[in-house]
This record gives sequence, structure tokens and C-alpha cells, in this order.
Amino acid sequence: MLVLPPDGLAVWHPFIFVRSSIASNTLTEMQVGKAETIELLLSTSSSTEELKQQLTEADAKEAVAGIPTAERMQARLTGDPGFVIQAITPEEQAISSFGTTKWEWDVTPMQAGEEKNLHLTITALIEVAEETIPRTIDTYNRTIMVKEVQKSWGQRVSEFIGNNWQWLWATILAPIALWAYRTYRRRKEAKQKIGCCVTVASKGAKVSRVPPKARPLLSHPVSK
Repeated sequence: MLVLPPDGLAVWHPFIFVRSSIASNTLTEMQVGKAETIELLLSTSSSTEELKQQLTEADAKEAVAGIPTAERMQARLTGDPGFVIQAITPEEQAISSFGTTKWEWDVTPMQAGEEKNLHLTITALIEVAEETIPRTIDTYNRTIMVKEVQKSWGQRVSEFIGNNWQWLWATILAPIALWAYRTYRRRKEAKQKIGCCVTVASKGAKVSRVPPKARPLLSHPVSK
């Protein structure tokens, strides 16, 4: 129970909870490999509608009122195999009687499926005889459809080559490279042989040194 004495300071008593409101964005569909942020807000003084307006993620929003709240609370997000979940904020946080407490997680699905589940568990942490005793308040389950990313033709070709480059090299690229090399060598050798023949022929030919103008002109004999 949260007691406000005359001086205005809040005093927490163990085993007795105050009522709070919570709000979070809800996901119904996700894509493989694409990270999404899940946000949870808790406040002992704001209404559910006020908390919805404070959410920054542009998804569907849900809120619940009357959540039993202790001085320290824990919010933990878990999921089916195939989800990579990274907490952005600490899971355990002290609760303010005036402000809003915020939790955030980055969630990346790695496997496609129609029914992939996420679980958000809210736990009160109670100090008893210098020992922290967790008490689960509630668990909220969400079923999500995870879709494969629609890839372009170029992306699929690139991915296929990246995953099968050894097979492609052994069965297609290596024979083509060998054929191209042999074709180049044959053409080069053929050009070399033609060049040698031209050189030999030019050395054996008789070259006339008489200028073209000095050569006699053919004409009919002159009759006497």
C-alpha cells in the first residue's frame, strides 16, 4: 500500500500493492529478419487512455487497468524458439508514484510460421527479511504470424549464388573458364603461325627495285 503522510513523501508497505495501469503496442504480423520494438508503459497515476497516447510505436495498442504494483517491478518478454529478443531497458525497475515506467524490447523473428507466441510476464519484487521474493502478477500472451520476406528476382539469384557458389564453380564456371582459356590459346597460336608464314614468304620473294615510272610501257610495234 502506498501511504502519503503529511510531509507528502511516499512510503511503501510490503505485501500490499497499489493499482496501476499498463499499456503496450501489440503486434499481429511480423517478417523474418525484421526487428520490431515492443513497448510497455506502467503508471500508478495515469489512466489507460493517457498511457496509450504516450506510446511511441505506431502499432495497435492495448491497455489494462488495476494491475497490482509493488515498489519494484519486473517485466520480462519471452517467446517461442525462432525469436531473438533483446531487452533495451532493464527488466527490473523501481516504480515511481508520479511518473511513468517504461520497458522496451527489440524482437526479431528468424523463422516463419502462422502461430508464433510471445509472452509478457509482469512480476512484483517484494523485499522480505532482506530477501527479494518475486510474485508473478500476470502473463500476457500474443500469437503472431511471421511471414517470409518477399524477395526480388535479383535478391533470389544473389542468394542462390551465395549459397551454391562451390557447386556452380565445379559444374558450370570452371568448365566455361577452361573452354575460354583453350579457345584463347588456339586463336593465339593460329595468329602466330600466320605471322611466321607471312614473314617467310616476304623473305623469299623477289622485290623489284625499278620505280614504277621507269618500267617500259607495253605498246604495239611501230611498222616501218
